[in-house]
Amino acid sequence: MLTFNDNKAGMAGLDKERITKIIESNTSENYSNFSKKQQDRINEKTAAIKKRLEAVTPAEWARAEKEMDELAAKLECHRDLRRDCVHIDMDAYFAAVEMRDDPRLRTVPMAVGSMAMLSTSNYIARRFGVRAAMPGFIAKKLCPQLELVHGNYDKYKRESAVVREIRFRVEQATGLTCSAGIAPNFMLAKICSDMNKPNGQFELENSYASVMEFLNPLSIRKESFLRIALGLPGRPSASDPRRKSISVERTFTPISDRDGLLEVMEKVCDMLIEDMPTAGIVGGRCVTLKLKLSSFDVLTRSITPGRLVSTREDILAIAREALDRELPNEIRLLGIRLSNLQFTHDRPSDNTVSVLDFWKKRQELDVAAIEDNEASTESSSNLDNTVLCPICNVPLKNDDRLVNQHVDECLNSAVLVDSPRPNQEVKPTRKRKTTIETFFAKKERK
Repeated sequence: MLTFNDNKAGMAGLDKERITKIIESNTSENYSNFSKKQQDRINEKTAAIKKRLEAVTPAEWARAEKEMDELAAKLECHRDLRRDCVHIDMDAYFAAVEMRDDPRLRTVPMAVGSMAMLSTSNYIARRFGVRAAMPGFIAKKLCPQLELVHGNYDKYKRESAVVREIRFRVEQATGLTCSAGIAPNFMLAKICSDMNKPNGQFELENSYASVMEFLNPLSIRKESFLRIALGLPGRPSASDPRRKSISVERTFTPISDRDGLLEVMEKVCDMLIEDMPTAGIVGGRCVTLKLKLSSFDVLTRSITPGRLVSTREDILAIAREALDRELPNEIRLLGIRLSNLQFTHDRPSDNTVSVLDFWKKRQELDVAAIEDNEASTESSSNLDNTVLCPICNVPLKNDDRLVNQHVDECLNSAVLVDSPRPNQEVKPTRKRKTTIETFFAKKERK
């Protein structure tokens, strides 16, 4: 059985052995077998690493340390201590909204979710080992007096619109508390926001010594790789923040009936289609079907149709094709992911000509030239020496090099039509800033 994970705010100092025993005694045989396989894989990797370390020679150690020191020195060149980044993290958000609306829940262990799965729990429930992503029936075994509240996600979305300012204003506006982390970069700020939960904040000094002193005692789970261990962000904040994929998945009672699975698939697809416009996504070129079997093994099947997929019908057709290949199987989770995305502002303009369009036009022109050539011997010499540009219809000398050069210029000019001239100053449009004052003034007018 995998060890109980207490790496969450409000769960320090729990009796992990007792909690693990309760979870084990209430876990299905399928999940126990799955957990055993997972743990066996981890043990095998650990044994292989230990065996490799035992065989390392002093010379190899020295070489490896030198390589790491050199890499660390390169990474240090990217350290930026000039910024102050603040990460705001709502405390047990879903549970906090429910406790605000029902004060009775503030003094009892409670969680948002169902007997199948929990979304979150309040800090009282966490003292019993109850946490997010835990089945509700197991949470009830850990804490028999636990109160389960079904999630009202529309309400949570409405409240999240208010939670965009600093901690004090958030609490004044919503009655909900949040924690803050302040650090030289957002990765460190996120870790800092977990230090003084709930309703607290932690500030990390902008110096190399302070960062290293803060990171050294953290668990390996939080440090992970060298870049993170040095307190350096994974990517510059100015890099492209656009998402790489969009997905929806749902867990349900295990079923193997194709019609039942297709019904779930249609609902998942509808939710995906509904989320796409909000994210500014037109479509994608890769559809991935995710399936979790009743044995808890996870399968992912990706299909790239070679065209933009943007409609419900197209996504369903591709997902159905992938599903049929895996039947018969008893399935407990189904998800659909769209990747290699195209966004609204990425749409090609009307005057953009694809390679396929170009060659199609070129073939049509060649056929027309042949037909005209056969019909009129008088103009045959002209047709032999002239060809029309498929973009601008300008007659050109029938020379492949010249035609290709001209077509390239036409294609480039189509792209550059809306581009600014070299000496033309481009003034960025100013976005209206929304402050907490303007937000509430607007809310009062409504």
